Amino acid sequence: MSIEYNKTNNTRRRHKYLLVLFLMLILVNILDNYNTNFLNTFPSAIRAEFLSDKPQEIGQSIYQLCVGLASFGMYFVFINQTLADKFGRKALLILVTFGMSISCLLLFFSADITTFTIYLFLVYIFFSSDMWLIYVNEESPPEKRAYYTNLVVASGVIGAMLIPVCRSFFFTEDSTYWRGMTFFPIIAGIIVGILVIIFVKESSKYEEIKKKGKELKTTPGKRRIMDIFKSPNKKEFQIVLLMSVFNGLNYGFITLGEDYIKTYSDISVGLINILIYIIALSVVAGYLTTGIFSDKIGRKPMLYFHSILQPSALIMTIIGVNLDNFVIVALGFALSYAAFWSLMMVLRIIAAEILPTD
Repeated sequence: MSIEYNKTNNTRRRHKYLLVLFLMLILVNILDNYNTNFLNTFPSAIRAEFLSDKPQEIGQSIYQLCVGLASFGMYFVFINQTLADKFGRKALLILVTFGMSISCLLLFFSADITTFTIYLFLVYIFFSSDMWLIYVNEESPPEKRAYYTNLVVASGVIGAMLIPVCRSFFFTEDSTYWRGMTFFPIIAGIIVGILVIIFVKESSKYEEIKKKGKELKTTPGKRRIMDIFKSPNKKEFQIVLLMSVFNGLNYGFITLGEDYIKTYSDISVGLINILIYIIALSVVAGYLTTGIFSDKIGRKPMLYFHSILQPSALIMTIIGVNLDNFVIVALGFALSYAAFWSLMMVLRIIAAEILPTD
């Protein structure tokens, strides 16, 4: 009787902790989502401050180059995951959370396009680490992994919805103050980081591996990357990698979308703020539907769907801008955003499943 009671009690405690854990992961992902997307909503302001002495097309090209250079920070995800295997998931989750705050603080103090690019590089390093995804993969039952992943992601899109709220304060018809957009991640990063320290435990999978030995600590990062291409699923991973590259090519339009719309159409600042609200809602809907249908009909159909939707939505956006039609622009740009991030999430889920973190 006492054994059954202890098992039931332990199960209840486990369920309570998982609720707390997923709440913490949602908070981290809200911050992550904000950091991932907020800079895409005001490239025109960055160009106006740091590249105003350049012709418009050259200024846009330089800005795109700077974003491209900074985006190399995303490749540090391999180092982050190696460090997570060495020092633990919790330690890296704490580092990443505070890192998102500190990198935005540095961004606030950008003095020119060079320092802006350097600090943006740090922003990319921290928001791309996705330590929350490792926690979800290691604590969720396999048959519900896609659902719980997208539940955390969809809840985290609150961060994306906060972007137009903040933007409406700092971007008006009369004035712009892009540095104000860094206030939320600076403050929220500190608060969430402290909550993670207090409430989040080390992942059960990592604790299990630690009890078995020290295999993870003896595997160099370079060797682990090479092992990926020697694994039984290397062909599938290569396809996922190639699709990620092609999807990433669309990121240039995502980052310069606001500047493109503002430059080549008569859509007002107020309507652009509304457009960003619509984008946030479309991304939430995309994540939720992708999570549900990925579990019901499989990952591959969702890959096909979003791969077709992405270029179609981009074409719709361009047509809308040329026609100066806000409805077409809003529909096209919102679907483009939703398809981009939903496709990226499906690719991440597949990569995590064919290359487990153990």
